[in-house]
Amino acid sequence: MSTALVIAMFFLGTTQYIFAKNTDTVINQEHFQFYDDDGTTVNNATAKAAIDATTTIAVAEKFHLRLGALQTANKPDITLVRTIKLQFSSNANGDCTGGTGSWADVPTNTGWASQAFRQGTTTNFTDGDATTARLDGTHSHIGGDGVSGDGSPNSASFTTGATANTEHAEWEWVLDEMAGTEGVTYWFRFINSDGTTTNVAWATCASITVPAGNSAPVVSAVNIAPATIVLTENGTTTVTVTATIADANGCTDVFTNGTATATLYRSSLTSSCSADANNCYRDIPVTNASCSGTSDNGTGTVQVWYIAQATDASSSFDGDTWQAEVKAIDAANASSTATDGTPPELSTLLAISVTGSINYGTVAVNATSTTQTVTITNTGNYNSTDANFSGVNLEFGANNIAVGQQRYSTTTTEAWDYMDYTLDGTPTRRELNITKGTATGTPSTQNNFWAIQVLTGQAAGTYTGTSTITGQ
Repeated sequence: MSTALVIAMFFLGTTQYIFAKNTDTVINQEHFQFYDDDGTTVNNATAKAAIDATTTIAVAEKFHLRLGALQTANKPDITLVRTIKLQFSSNANGDCTGGTGSWADVPTNTGWASQAFRQGTTTNFTDGDATTARLDGTHSHIGGDGVSGDGSPNSASFTTGATANTEHAEWEWVLDEMAGTEGVTYWFRFINSDGTTTNVAWATCASITVPAGNSAPVVSAVNIAPATIVLTENGTTTVTVTATIADANGCTDVFTNGTATATLYRSSLTSSCSADANNCYRDIPVTNASCSGTSDNGTGTVQVWYIAQATDASSSFDGDTWQAEVKAIDAANASSTATDGTPPELSTLLAISVTGSINYGTVAVNATSTTQTVTITNTGNYNSTDANFSGVNLEFGANNIAVGQQRYSTTTTEAWDYMDYTLDGTPTRRELNITKGTATGTPSTQNNFWAIQVLTGQAAGTYTGTSTITGQ
């Protein structure tokens, strides 16, 4: 009997199942901006530079960095929550995808060890305060907050079914420069809070430079204008001091973060002189509100009083000039000075003012008036001022009183009969020696004394004329 072996073979058909996976939310670092640590909220600090523009910070400076994230893809029908953290690199070369160097997390305030930056604290907002749109006004702002101290960014929720490229979030960190290498540019990016870069892109890479080691400013081209200082009688004259100030750390290292001042002085006193309206004008601000680059010009002005000491050939200080020293001090307290290579003279000003009029009153014939006082004030800087005296006949219609009927004395008050001088029509110099004033509020003055005699037969009337006193 033969046995038949039946072999049954079963073929199983293979069914292939393909599952389509939708793309998760991709957030793109679209914009950045650096700010000063000022303002009253997280949304009104002063920008240090334009959006997406790099800038320079000072060593140990506190500043803000705001990053904007744009949603560029979203899984439909799911609300996706994204949480980020901030990183920095010293050699990313502008490439936030990695560049040639490694990235490190920016530590919290208390978690800092020796890193270049840390999260700083501020009194201008509270960690977690919500941001508004400052970097992008074309998309829907859906989240982001201010981060300071030991805080971490709040998550942002990209809504269900949102169309790509429509939702935008902004986060702003307070940062302290702690141990950055001078002269090095640092780059900043956000990544996922778990340390991965999945579904994160960087259209821009934020960068900031720590300036090279401090360089002292250099002052040059000091100039005083006008070329000859001519004073204003009994007033002030504007004198301008200009200088070029250079600083390798930027001109703002002096004009904004430091100081520049000038001292204007009579040269033999030196710039260490004590402030005095006669010869030394100190602490004149030298400013430039909009300087740019590493070198720019500063300007200072000062009002020089009429009592300032002359240095021309006729003066007591003919061996001197008027000099200006400009001193620039940068943010690190490094300084430099320079003076004017061609300092000007200050001219002698011979000037007086005289009491406006003499009123002899009513005088009987064959009598003399009471003595009248005339005050002469030295309104210039000449130190021993004399005067010429002259006059004319006093007139009333066709009548006149001869000029010689007036007498004057330059020393003491006395009656007409005893006065020192008789007035005539020829200017005659009298020695007064009125000294120069030494303080702006106390001018130097001298009185002189006048009287008139009316002779018998003089017609009655009101007589007038001019007596002239000119400084000499």
